[in-house]
Amino acid sequence: MYQIFYLYRVPTRNIDRFLRIARDAADVYRRYGVTVTPAMRLTDGDSKYGCMGIVDVVPAASDEQIFMGVDSFRDIAECRALMKQIDSDPDIGRLYKEIQEVIDLKKIVRWEMEDAV
Repeated sequence: MYQIFYLYRVPTRNIDRFLRIARDAADVYRRYGVTVTPAMRLTDGDSKYGCMGIVDVVPAASDEQIFMGVDSFRDIAECRALMKQIDSDPDIGRLYKEIQEVIDLKKIVRWEMEDAV
């Protein structure tokens, strides 16, 4: 499995619009066969059990909430092939422009991982 993760800091006033855009984008990704979890809301990011909390690493302002999205692919080859198609989809282009009005893209934390076993 190959996955792309996103951490979003969303201004509270924009949460409804963000969630709608995330759902719409997830629908596009699913059309291409990607397994998508578009937006999970952080409920507890505090440090516990001797571990750091996500809020220690990715702090949110008092007027922001943290969300995470996950895109899952069979492997890296499928990811690269499908992302070329998705990135050229006009619906994704429109949603990308719209999301820029809702959140600061520079504050998104993004990373890719693959199964190690």
